[in-house]
Amino acid sequence: MTFDLLGANSYMWKITHNVIHHTYTNIHGVDEDLTVSPLLRLSPEAPRAPIHRWQHWYAIPAYGMATLFWVFVKDYKYFLARDLGPYKNKRHPRHEVALLLVTKVFYYAWTIVIPLLVLNVTWWQFLVGFLVMHLTAGAILGVVFQLAHVVEDTEHLQPAADGMMESAWMIHEMRTTANFGRDNPLLNWYVGGLNFQVEHHLFPRVCSIHYPNIAPIVEQVARECGVPYHAQPTFMSAVRSHLQMLKRLGAPAPQPQAA
Repeated sequence: MTFDLLGANSYMWKITHNVIHHTYTNIHGVDEDLTVSPLLRLSPEAPRAPIHRWQHWYAIPAYGMATLFWVFVKDYKYFLARDLGPYKNKRHPRHEVALLLVTKVFYYAWTIVIPLLVLNVTWWQFLVGFLVMHLTAGAILGVVFQLAHVVEDTEHLQPAADGMMESAWMIHEMRTTANFGRDNPLLNWYVGGLNFQVEHHLFPRVCSIHYPNIAPIVEQVARECGVPYHAQPTFMSAVRSHLQMLKRLGAPAPQPQAA
């Protein structure tokens, strides 16, 4: 419920992130995390637009819009959508629709209406503070999540003609997910273990405080079994890899050579 009180709908998060993203990671057309904005091309399978050639320059500022879009648009959009990833003609329980509306109104009340009524600030001063707060939160959230899957080593896999994937689910997660800055205790605390995305995907019900101890075991077993284990040594190296991947995904399509 604390999730809902912060303006994001927990019921929809369970569907789009906990189920869809964690099951169909980096599969274009199914993983909702790859379709955050038409301004960003995050998959080799996504349509290419001319503006994407500059996406490695504007992506991080664009991520700043993430939480604003979330609390004002995204949840409503997903509730109204006919299809969500693999779910077709998805119908939502009436009590979840009611809870969405009640908690959204509560969020707008305590973050916008009440402050405007009780604080001795002008509307534009409040607006500046509100936007700075959301732009900061959105940029941090967007960067942390993109460093897990849209970097140079991770793969973007597609199903075969019969709808089957090449690898079993756990192998698929290893191929599509990456860690970063594992030896940085401050980062571990600040992002709640989300820099251990491999372990987070494999063991989502294990508390993140155990990830630093689990990671070397997972890495060793992966090496012994010939399975990839992607990890960037630092946060900044992961950011650079993400920007390089954005640049690669945004580059114009190669033109066919004349005969």
